[in-house]
Amino acid sequence: MKPLANYVDQARQGDTHRKLWVAQFIDDFRRTKDLNAIAAPLADKDSIALLFQAIAHQLCVELKLSIPDWFFDFEPLDEPFFVSNLPNSRFLSLRESPYLFRMRNIFVPANYLVRV
Repeated sequence: MKPLANYVDQARQGDTHRKLWVAQFIDDFRRTKDLNAIAAPLADKDSIALLFQAIAHQLCVELKLSIPDWFFDFEPLDEPFFVSNLPNSRFLSLRESPYLFRMRNIFVPANYLVRV
């Protein structure tokens, strides 16, 4: 599995790339449970980096893996970041977003990490 920073870099190429690389990271991490991929802190602290940090943090909790210390070292975004711009999605995301996302000021639907 590639380091987390690689997924973040790929996701920065636009919304379509972000969705693809988020899904790829979720699939790869659930399959491999490779803690080495998330061992190094992300250099950037923008919305995409914090989104991936929140995803990795949530997956560690879900998979009962040890959580790297750097996951607790962050500043929430100044402005809320919503992963979807669909009508009414903001209200649902505000209500449904898991705590590990909300504490970073990132809002996702309840099923954001669900892959079928």
